[in-house]
Amino acid sequence: MPTAIDKQEITLTEAMRLTGYTKQNLQKLIDAGHLKRSNRAKFKLADLFSGVMDHLRLQRRTKEKTVAGQRLLEARATEIEQRTAIRAGKLMETDEHFAIMHMVFGALKATIESLPAQMTRDPDQRRRADQIVSQALAKCSENLERLAREEEQAGEEDDQHGQE
Repeated sequence: MPTAIDKQEITLTEAMRLTGYTKQNLQKLIDAGHLKRSNRAKFKLADLFSGVMDHLRLQRRTKEKTVAGQRLLEARATEIEQRTAIRAGKLMETDEHFAIMHMVFGALKATIESLPAQMTRDPDQRRRADQIVSQALAKCSENLERLAREEEQAGEEDDQHGQE
């Protein structure tokens, strides 16, 4: 049984004011089949509401599909970049990277720590040089730990954004 709202008709101007849509946007809804006029100049209020809601639901679904498709394209592009970098020899396994870094920094540290003994035989000067070397190595270690924490936090943020 039709209710009063099913029978109530409004003009194009009223429809524009209620929906916030322009005349052209309402015409697009009519052309797309979301909205129909009850006669040349009027819309049934219930049909207007229903048509606008159908259009908004369709827009939301389309946007969700577009966002999901964009994420998939980005993931594929990243995978292709990684495969290309591996083939070109520009990418290595993390364990291999850490092994090389330990080897290089270990040799550097041993060389730096031997400098005081190479520079002097005076025990006081050697102690002072050892302190300077120790302070420099401690500062380098602090900086590397800070950078590692920042990278870890950035990775966690990237993971969180990827899940959203």
